[in-house]
Amino acid sequence: MAALEPCAEVATVAPADVWRGLGRSFLSLDVDGRVIRLDSFSKIVAPGFRLGWITAAPHVVRAYNGLAYCGSQNGSSLSMVVLGRLLETWGDQGFAQQITRAQSLLRRRSRALVAAVRAECGDLVDFAEPKAGLFLWVTLKDHMADGTALASFPSGGAVEKAMAEFGVVVLPGRVFAPFAADDSDDGCSSVASPPATHRGLRLSFVGDEAAYSDACRRLRGLILLLCSQGAVQPPGA
Repeated sequence: MAALEPCAEVATVAPADVWRGLGRSFLSLDVDGRVIRLDSFSKIVAPGFRLGWITAAPHVVRAYNGLAYCGSQNGSSLSMVVLGRLLETWGDQGFAQQITRAQSLLRRRSRALVAAVRAECGDLVDFAEPKAGLFLWVTLKDHMADGTALASFPSGGAVEKAMAEFGVVVLPGRVFAPFAADDSDDGCSSVASPPATHRGLRLSFVGDEAAYSDACRRLRGLILLLCSQGAVQPPGA
């Protein structure tokens, strides 16, 4: 039962204050039942659950349930039972405490990653400090190459090979673009990815911040290699 207890390192908080602190969503502006809100326990309890919940108009939820039954068959039954037991044990107070703890942890790690990127790669990338989420998005500075190698990810092979050599993994922004320049047969081939996506990288701050400085040094070498800004040797080469 000890594992079901909310973390004691976070002071007692009022659940209503926590919910208000999360900010408003588009759902609060919905007047005719067209907005669907999706939330995930993976980001606030444990990634292995792969469970979440939907908030929408009743007829939309019914339609979603029908599609989910015919498609994904919903989540793991065992995960749902375990998570249900956990939430029952916590109650509103414990759940609010867990969210507060997650916010505090991610805030600290976000600041640590920002400091490491600024120290090791500040002359190579631009970025805005994240105010939420799990990731820091950086963009290659104008004086860097146009990110041709990054634009080929994940099919080109050069990026994956370089990541393995330098022992660091990032995701190029192109992966998240709605349409790629080479899209075809989708009715939207004329809509190309904005150039900035070819120069962007997504960095995660969910891991232990003790590794950030070394990871950012490796990231620097990776960026210089991919952008052909010098002869860069992987660590230990």
